[in-house]
Amino acid sequence: MFTLFFFSPTTKSHISKHGYAKKNKGFGSVEFLLVATPLLMLGMGSLEASYWYITRQASSLALLEAARAAATHHANPHTIEQAFEKALQPLFAPAGQYPDPATRMQAYFNSVRQKTGQAPWRIMIKSPDQADFTDFQRKDLLIAQQTGLPAIDNNYQYEQYLRTGTGKYSGHHIFQANTLQIELTYPYQALIPGIGQLFRMLAGNGPAYDTRLMTQGILPIKQTLSISMQSHPVLWPVKPGGKVLYSHDLLPGNGIYSPQPNNMQTCAGLWCGPVNGKVQPSPTAPGNTTPADQPAPAPNNPQVPSGQDTGSSPPASPEEPLPEDEISVDVQDPACGVSLCCT
Repeated sequence: MFTLFFFSPTTKSHISKHGYAKKNKGFGSVEFLLVATPLLMLGMGSLEASYWYITRQASSLALLEAARAAATHHANPHTIEQAFEKALQPLFAPAGQYPDPATRMQAYFNSVRQKTGQAPWRIMIKSPDQADFTDFQRKDLLIAQQTGLPAIDNNYQYEQYLRTGTGKYSGHHIFQANTLQIELTYPYQALIPGIGQLFRMLAGNGPAYDTRLMTQGILPIKQTLSISMQSHPVLWPVKPGGKVLYSHDLLPGNGIYSPQPNNMQTCAGLWCGPVNGKVQPSPTAPGNTTPADQPAPAPNNPQVPSGQDTGSSPPASPEEPLPEDEISVDVQDPACGVSLCCT
């Protein structure tokens, strides 16, 4: 067809049998348009699909880096946001007219925010959810005492599973409560004019954030990732309409349900942490300091376990450990049977 266009004698005329000239001008141009139009559309579609695939891969790697950072930083939403945007910067290289890729990335996010009136991208924390914190929260964890927020114990998960089993409110076990699951919705803005109009036509009745993007000619790229926590998950506060949100609505107050008394996890044993925010000094360790919220023992009169009669027997020396039969370890202790002898 291309040969016909360039080399066909389109201006040549011949005499018909009726005696008049018959011209065939323009046939090559028409044939070229018929062939070039679908080829051009196919090329532009390939370019658009390639850029969409690159964007999807870059956002997937950035989501993985955000999940890794969250796994070691108690699932902090601020850490997720910073790690995601830092790992996404290679997608905006070269910077072009901007000083650096980070500036170009923020300019793109600002344009999306202006079009939609919402966050330029969104990550939903789907697990652990609010019910998981209700079932498995531990108030004696150091991070819970420092922040005043509910936290889930990440240590000795198998022993916790043997003790607690399935949670009453969540229906999950401790392994699921220590699994971070996040879902990314990233806005993809088409390169070729006219593709955005197609996105508008395909907008349906999906989630509100996705529908808002589609109505503005932006395609939402959705990806989900799960990773095991390497630190204690914490139920952090989040800003409404922010970039990182929970898939559940936080309740007022401390942000979790009020668990029943029989559902609270109790810990008793040598390896258990402080209970209800109070540190229990070990009776076998000499020189232990007494917490401020407990009355100090009288001089030269060390603490004695409750229930022991000290009326006739002399007080034990602080340097001498208590007899082994006076140390009681609960059989429900998560470390029972592993490193301790339970009575």
